[in-house]
Amino acid sequence: MRTRIMIMPFLLVGLLVPGAAAAAQRTWQVVELPPVAGDWASFANDVDEQGNAVGYSSETGSLDAHRAVRWDRDGRAVDLGTIGGARASATAIGPRGVVVGRSETAAGQWHATRWDRRGATDLGTLPGGTDSDATAIGADGTIGGNSGTADPNLRLAVRWDRDNRATALDAVPGSTRHWVVGVNDTGIVYGGAYSADTGTRAVVWSTAGRATVLTSLGGSNDTITDVNRYGVATGQSNGRPARWTRDGAVTELPTLGGPSGWAGSIADNGTVVGRADAADLITRHAAKWDQQGRMTDLGVLPGTLYSIALDHNRTGTTVGYGGEGSASFALVWDSGTGPTTLPNLPGTSDSRATTITNSGHILGNAAVTSGVPRAVLWR
Repeated sequence: MRTRIMIMPFLLVGLLVPGAAAAAQRTWQVVELPPVAGDWASFANDVDEQGNAVGYSSETGSLDAHRAVRWDRDGRAVDLGTIGGARASATAIGPRGVVVGRSETAAGQWHATRWDRRGATDLGTLPGGTDSDATAIGADGTIGGNSGTADPNLRLAVRWDRDNRATALDAVPGSTRHWVVGVNDTGIVYGGAYSADTGTRAVVWSTAGRATVLTSLGGSNDTITDVNRYGVATGQSNGRPARWTRDGAVTELPTLGGPSGWAGSIADNGTVVGRADAADLITRHAAKWDQQGRMTDLGVLPGTLYSIALDHNRTGTTVGYGGEGSASFALVWDSGTGPTTLPNLPGTSDSRATTITNSGHILGNAAVTSGVPRAVLWR
């Protein structure tokens, strides 16, 4: 299962959307993913094909990670524990139930962490480093992340194998910070690199650890969001939606006539979902691009201003959110239908759907009326 770094949690206050689209072909059930006992809020980062989700819960009044959590598809929460410190956060879950993230040591340092049936394992750091973070896990068990080094000004991307051995991935010349967004189904690691001279660049690392800097459309801010099993990547370059071939050549994807947009997930068949903007810089619609780059406007809910598609599965079911102003509503697009709102948890007013599995489990986050964040699973 490919995993990607989380969409950042949010606090939102809004109202129920008027004029929601007609019910989709499938009836979705909403499941609350609560914080562990004693905590205040919960955030979800990833979900597997069985509906097991991972993330973290936080203490009263805080959005910072306190305990790493795994939930089953019925919403039962398990505290995954730490490697000796007080805090932990789970970022991704692999196909065999292995969870990765980071945890505090007894000395208060954050270290990349792996959780499995044996409990929590400290994945350590690169030589000389004091902190590390595991942000993704691939279908073959490859873990991706980043670590500090003996040079306080250099942070490198890291791959851990199934035996927890760490390997530094090639540095991009001149870059001082490297990070991992995800690991695809064939073990390709992808993420980014930053330098003061060139800004942020999208990077793909081969299974041998060699770095390829993806061609830019210009500017100084390129981001990569996903890579399919054939090595085709998507993201944003110079504010525009982009798709890259496996050798790093870039294609700008069309928009609604505007100068900006964003490409999110890419399926193995080459279809991409994301957001396309209009020339007025106000109209922003969820969009889908086919293998040839032709765009389909996925539309918005009646009475709302914007929508964005974040993920889609092999059947074409697409998820994301839309709304007006600061209020957002979790959306699903089934094949051949327009956007439909996913059901809210009782007492919540805002939601975003971030991830969908091939088995049809949707993960997201919501906020209760008082603004307390809550992780959500739709099934």
